[in-house]
Amino acid sequence: KFPNEYADAVESYGNKEYEKTAKIFEYFINRGLVNEDVYRYASTSNIFIKNYEKAHEIQKEFESKYELNADDFYNLGLTSSLLNLEEDKAKYFQKSLALNPEHSYSLNAIGYELNKKGEFNQAILIFDKAIEVQTDFAYAYNNRGHAKIEIGQFDEGLKDIQHSLQLDGENSYVYRNLGIYHLKRNENEEALKYFLQSKQIDKDTDLIEDFINKATALL
Repeated sequence: KFPNEYADAVESYGNKEYEKTAKIFEYFINRGLVNEDVYRYASTSNIFIKNYEKAHEIQKEFESKYELNADDFYNLGLTSSLLNLEEDKAKYFQKSLALNPEHSYSLNAIGYELNKKGEFNQAILIFDKAIEVQTDFAYAYNNRGHAKIEIGQFDEGLKDIQHSLQLDGENSYVYRNLGIYHLKRNENEEALKYFLQSKQIDKDTDLIEDFINKATALL
């Protein structure tokens, strides 16, 4: 049913050529050459290139035609979160966990939302579970470290963040949270250094401009 371009597109996806694959898989959808994986490739390609509105649009069409799995609902929750669709993101993360209570990414996402609300003790319990499921989960260690710092557990929080850094040194949020650690300890010059490093990796890191301005004002 599918043209020869399909195999080429899958190979390009494996090579992380997401700009290219986003266009190819969207072309398949527009031609009606679809199955579950075409929608998955199309939506995740758009997530990787930060075209979140297009990814969400594709996911909603996917949802209307097929039975989604836990990963699919997580991705819907992710794009809903990135588009500030507050009710939708909670709904989709919960649907993901209803299908797979040990879905580490959905657990981490829910914990992250609790961090944003300042509910750090509850968030730590969620991150504990995510790490129990996936012991090398860099994001969960980093987010748990942030939560621990916010409740005054500085040594334990720093230990989590440093472990996350060893697992994934390209995550801008690791450097943001290292900055928060130093900011809380009034080490403002060191904090600013990490905030700027976080922004250099990803300028869209949540609240990074606010942290940079705060550390700069304190110098």
